[in-house]
Amino acid sequence: MNFKRQKFLLGVCLFLVLSTQISAQTSNMPGEYGGVTDIFDFPVGARAMAMGGAYVSVADDPFALYWNSAALEKVSQMSVGIYYTNLPGGTQYNYLAYSHPTLFVGTFSVGILRLSTGDINIYGSDAPIQLDTQNYGRTLFLFGYGIRLIDWMSVGTTFKLERATFPGYPSPGVFYSSVGSITESAFGADIGLLYTPDFSVPILQNLEFGFNFQNAVQRSIRAVDIREATPYNLRMGFSKSFLLGSGASGLKIALEMDINEKRFAKNSLQRVPPQYHFGAEYDFRHNFMLRMGYDYRMNETGNMGGQLTYGAGLSMLGLELDYSYWNGWDSVIGSSHRISFVLNVGKSREQRLAELHEREQRLIEQQIREEAARARETGINSNYAQALNAFQNGELNRAYAIIYKALAYDISGQDEELAPARVLRDRIQAAIKAEEEEEYERRLETEKSAARATENQKQLDSLHNRALAFFEQEDYRSTIQECDRALALNPDSERIRILKENAIEELTKKVNVLLDRANTLERSGQILEAITIYRSARDLAAGDTVKESLIAGRINNLEGSLRQRDLVRQAALHENNKEWAQAAELYRQALEYDRNNQTLNRKYQNASTWANAKRLEMPPNVREIYTQGYKAFNRGQYDEAIRYYEEALRLQPLNETILLAIEAAKEKKQKEQGGTQ
Repeated sequence: MNFKRQKFLLGVCLFLVLSTQISAQTSNMPGEYGGVTDIFDFPVGARAMAMGGAYVSVADDPFALYWNSAALEKVSQMSVGIYYTNLPGGTQYNYLAYSHPTLFVGTFSVGILRLSTGDINIYGSDAPIQLDTQNYGRTLFLFGYGIRLIDWMSVGTTFKLERATFPGYPSPGVFYSSVGSITESAFGADIGLLYTPDFSVPILQNLEFGFNFQNAVQRSIRAVDIREATPYNLRMGFSKSFLLGSGASGLKIALEMDINEKRFAKNSLQRVPPQYHFGAEYDFRHNFMLRMGYDYRMNETGNMGGQLTYGAGLSMLGLELDYSYWNGWDSVIGSSHRISFVLNVGKSREQRLAELHEREQRLIEQQIREEAARARETGINSNYAQALNAFQNGELNRAYAIIYKALAYDISGQDEELAPARVLRDRIQAAIKAEEEEEYERRLETEKSAARATENQKQLDSLHNRALAFFEQEDYRSTIQECDRALALNPDSERIRILKENAIEELTKKVNVLLDRANTLERSGQILEAITIYRSARDLAAGDTVKESLIAGRINNLEGSLRQRDLVRQAALHENNKEWAQAAELYRQALEYDRNNQTLNRKYQNASTWANAKRLEMPPNVREIYTQGYKAFNRGQYDEAIRYYEEALRLQPLNETILLAIEAAKEKKQKEQGGTQ
């Protein structure tokens, strides 16, 4: 190799060493591929850096694409993550990722990670003249997917495509030469796992275990004259969350261990001691976060050492801004400030699932209504057609029975859709009457000598006519009684038997219609009307012990409900008059009818609280909160005042002063809202 080529390669190698130190943070071995894992080992995300790199089980944002693809399932909204870093030597290290959670098929994510340096000056060896200016860049395209296989296990993978651009070589022997560039590509992949067990022991709850096998599929790419492959790296750790106060704030602690190999020149391998990462995050009401971490690994001198990391975060209106500070021992990077952004867009997965279930429920209800309407239309049209056909064929009794099946849908008796059926019914009745009259006349002619038989026939006809009249008046029980008397005279009378069967069928339908109407009134809150209908149904069902018992039970329940309503009404009157002891007792009696009624429970608890409230001396912590509410009240910030007063009331529930303050703030708020409407 000539001197010019040696000089050029020396310059490129110096640049690569600089880039390696920047991307590896703690590299101490010359010639290794990008430090502990590869040239893209420099972490991304200010939140992860602030927690000392203990992020494999914590990640829940688009940065999970880099740290643990299985954790992508914790991203509930469409999210964009941005991380931008300016490093020494004109080098930039940038990250951009987008995560898209679906409802049922996991979470997809794409990202790009780029390390680049521009304007590298290339000089020739024959004269100190700049030959060219080149750029060095390595870009990693990431394609990730995570899915929750079961409630406590998520898996994921990240596919990586690296594109590297190196400066080319000067042409030997040429005084002025364009250097050009060399482009290389490589493919790799990571495998991630997230385990979230559901332990019943409180101390073991809210635990998450994360595993990420980085470079499970190794990338191989040329750097100047040699080709290097990315070393394996296994990240594994766990985190635990603690809820604080009312649960709006929390504390998360995390521990991670990295087991890796370092790869040196000539493909020699050497394992280094595991690296340890510790992190803690305090989350105040999901709006402000404080973070601290400790990163313990091999330092520049080859010894194990650690460093503290710090950071904070701010989240509001779907945008999260994270900051971290690292005071490392790396002489190239030194102390650094890092900022990253996460933008959450649209509704969360839980909100979209709730909306989907609501749409499905509405669709089911619509289908039920449509099916009921189709069944009604089919029943009316089919029975009308069959009755008309039977009438035209002279089957009057059959036509009579069928037409009343169609008229069973006429609840009001004046349904316009059933007007043709009512006309047909009148025609059938007229034909039956004419037929009966003809039959009667024939019997009179043939049985003139049988006076008793004639009398029996007259009595039979009288009973039939009375039964028919009762049937037309929908007095089916009287119809059945008259038919029984008629059948006692002539058990073989077909028309009496059919009329009785029709009456029994219509009586059953009428009872069912009354039950349906009562049930509808009951659901709409018309209890007295429902009780009246139930009693009518019970009278019609007399003799049917099972149905009578069911109806009687329903009546008893509704009467109890009325009693409960009356107690609630009386309690409300006492409550309006500030007679809290009487109101509490009446609410307690009302709860005897429905112990699971949350509204009554709240009213009872509120009345009991007022009834037992006293003027109490406030402890210092309660007085401090109460004073903050008082100040907010004076500023006209009534929502804030109510929040402080209610917090003070939780600490001292029976303090009458606090209760009166809450009531005053609510009245002010109500008046203010009424004035702005």
